[in-house]
Amino acid sequence: LWWFGTACYEEKKYEEAEKILYECYESKKNVFGEKNIDTLIAQLWLGMTLHVEKKYEKAEKMLYECYEGRKETLGEKHVKTLNAQLWLGSNLYRSKKYGEAEKMLYECFESKKEVLGEKHEDTLSTQWWLGMALYKEKKYEEAEKKLYECYEGRKETLGEKHEDTLSTQWRLGLALYKEKKYEEAEKKFYECYEGRKETLGEKHEDTLSTQ
Repeated sequence: LWWFGTACYEEKKYEEAEKILYECYESKKNVFGEKNIDTLIAQLWLGMTLHVEKKYEKAEKMLYECYEGRKETLGEKHVKTLNAQLWLGSNLYRSKKYGEAEKMLYECFESKKEVLGEKHEDTLSTQWWLGMALYKEKKYEEAEKKLYECYEGRKETLGEKHEDTLSTQWRLGLALYKEKKYEEAEKKFYECYEGRKETLGEKHEDTLSTQ
């Protein structure tokens, strides 16, 4: 069931994936127990599916239980625990629980920085979400710092024209704008626009939104 459910997820058949993964999770929980590694894997995929379906309240429950279960069985600094923590943090962000999201993402970012290194793709992804949460809380100076570090890290590891780098550059520009650093913001917006125009095309919706 698990392989079938994850295949449906990858094919973006989320409704079908949810049904299969729920059955898989319940089955594994009944047979192996809720803290079993395989049970927690099924629970994470179910939480991810609910998140993508924008069923954030249900997703939060699954992701929180998975995070706590992995923390207990694998340890709080284990990569799989941190993966569940990132999903939980991003889900809290989508639920507009920005204060809770900030706390969860900050802890996750610090742990990933320690375990994986500050330039690792997963660390930078967590840093981006943290910057986003800070921005939503109107903590623009802190958001600018995190987004700038993330932008520089992605520029170095992925390249300055990579989609994730450009997305970070755009968000950095917004933080600078909110701080009334208009000249710096204009520079970031212009560079992002030129980068997206080159990589995505001038008629792409992301390019147009930058313009």
